[in-house]
Amino acid sequence: MKQIYFFILLFGAFLFCACEKENIDPLVEDQAQSQVEESALKGADTNGMTKTDGRLPAWARMAAGAPYVIPTTNDQQYGVIVFYVTDPSLIPDDWNFYPNNFLAAPWIFFVDEEFIPYVNVNWFLPGHNVPHHYHLTGKGDVLIWIITFDQVLGLLANQSITIPELEALEPMVGHATSYNEILRPVGGGAPVFGGEFNAHGTLETWEGEDIGKFIYSWKTKLKPGEPMTSNLKLQIIEK
Repeated sequence: MKQIYFFILLFGAFLFCACEKENIDPLVEDQAQSQVEESALKGADTNGMTKTDGRLPAWARMAAGAPYVIPTTNDQQYGVIVFYVTDPSLIPDDWNFYPNNFLAAPWIFFVDEEFIPYVNVNWFLPGHNVPHHYHLTGKGDVLIWIITFDQVLGLLANQSITIPELEALEPMVGHATSYNEILRPVGGGAPVFGGEFNAHGTLETWEGEDIGKFIYSWKTKLKPGEPMTSNLKLQIIEK
């Protein structure tokens, strides 16, 4: 049991900072993506960095260190949850995200079929146990649930965030056809911690009714000695 919690804490530190970019125009996304990848590779060629593939040890993206646990938009209208598994029903009903944030069982307990197709690449500096630069790209249908800010506050008041409780809120369901995540975790040697999320795709009601599209962007930055800054935007484009 102690070994399992060790893995949980280790990978929790690995994913400490979440982040997001300015809104992406889908028409220019391919160009922006190639620029990000080129920049990441240039950085990886310096300072003796080592490039490795990786896996996510998490059920879903919750914001470690954020004031609301569930990431919320700047205008305090919505809370946004990104899933790293193909189906939220894979997550145990009694798993409480409130105290655990996005931490989950170590990745060694997962099988490949449980994960949405992701490409996950890490760059390590010599002498560091967590990545200096961490780049996750989603392929296909990345599942995103969207609830209201009032619903976020209700979950926090009860100090409980479980999958059945989230399902009872009947969230809007986003299917991100494009998803990109870049992190610079604490302990990886980066001068500024944090990262960026960008996603866009189709949006439907809990009952499956197509209601349009969404564009999601989230950027966080934590510089030693300065307060953390966070900028999360969600644009809903109705049919």
